[in-house]
Amino acid sequence: MASIWKWLTRPSDLIQDPEHRRQAQLLASILAVLTPTAGLVILYGILSTRTALDPSTLWAMATPVAMAGAYILSRTRYYRWGAGALIAAFFAALHLPMLSGDVSPNQLVYIIVPLLLSGIFFSAWVVLGVAVGSLGVMGLSMLFVPALTFETYRSAILYIIVTVPVVIIFMRHRDLVERDRQAVLKASEARWRSLVESAPATIVYTDLKGRVEFARLTDVNLDVAGKTFFDLMPPEYHDQIKAMIEQVVKDRQLAGFETEETLPNGRRVWRSTLVGPIYQDVQVTGLIFLITDVTAQKQVEQERNRLQQEMIMAQQEALRELSTPIIPVADGVIVMPLIGGIDTSRAREVVRALLAGIGTYRAQTAILDITGVPLIDSGVADHLNKAVQAARLKGTQLIITGISDAVAETVVDLGIDWSQVDTMRDLHTGLQAALRTR
Repeated sequence: MASIWKWLTRPSDLIQDPEHRRQAQLLASILAVLTPTAGLVILYGILSTRTALDPSTLWAMATPVAMAGAYILSRTRYYRWGAGALIAAFFAALHLPMLSGDVSPNQLVYIIVPLLLSGIFFSAWVVLGVAVGSLGVMGLSMLFVPALTFETYRSAILYIIVTVPVVIIFMRHRDLVERDRQAVLKASEARWRSLVESAPATIVYTDLKGRVEFARLTDVNLDVAGKTFFDLMPPEYHDQIKAMIEQVVKDRQLAGFETEETLPNGRRVWRSTLVGPIYQDVQVTGLIFLITDVTAQKQVEQERNRLQQEMIMAQQEALRELSTPIIPVADGVIVMPLIGGIDTSRAREVVRALLAGIGTYRAQTAILDITGVPLIDSGVADHLNKAVQAARLKGTQLIITGISDAVAETVVDLGIDWSQVDTMRDLHTGLQAALRTR
């Protein structure tokens, strides 16, 4: 029911001014109620009296017809013509019977209706004109119809005298309220315009289809003339943006996204975009986009990430060197003490560092001390075997010292053959053996 009433009273889309739209909607509402009501009342009167149609009845029958025409006009941009037709219909229905002497005291109270309608839809001058017209018709009727006297119209004249000042005062108050409202709107508009002009972001206002209706640009690389918002964004982001817009309209909440684009001149730019809904009454009628060029921030972030990555790599290199130290203890003798768990990656690093140390110090004997290694697996043992073979290829004797009970059990359980590997109980024994063979 509400949707039907909304459709019956909806003003024309050609009327853009909000005040005029309210007037058109009010007129359509009045006529949507009065037209069928007047028609039913007159039809009931005719059927109930079953009398011949006199001029008064004919004028009364013309009233709903005029109202219907006024209603049709109220749905167009010519709604003021409809208001004029409604006032004229009431005026004619009330005053023309007076010229024929057909005056009903009960109907004279309705003489204020044209005055009220004139005050709603027109100016004070129109109200005064309708009042003067009413008094003029009463005067002519008293002139040509002797039966009509001042006493006949006393109540009607009193209605006019009281109603006209009240309507004019109301109109004046309405105009003052509207003027204050317009002043508040202009001040608010000025504040928003100042905010928009001082904003460090590009602001784009579009309809729900993305057509640009307003834009304030700060990014010289953007051109919005005759375009949609999607034309401003790289094509690979269109599907993401469409889905985000649908979500914004549905949830009526803000959302944001970032885009990266390479300009024709080869420069890479990053933009951060915030999108939100624009309301008219309770309906979402448009979208606002705030586009900020964040290229500088991205470049700073990338440089920070690069430096951080370099620092991490330097730290990792330092840790690798600390985890695989080479200690020269005598001419031609080096020691590599290992502490902590050894995985495959560290085992490869041990082999690399050991061979580098052999080359650097021209070592004839290298001692690999694994006293601090709690456990090894087959992969680590395989790399240690490779270290032994590589050291032998370089003419260096490799001694493994400090094999713990747990490591020894693991080597046996895994079936690892270290029969060709020189092993010693501890580092002290290994050093004595190395120094004897030097």
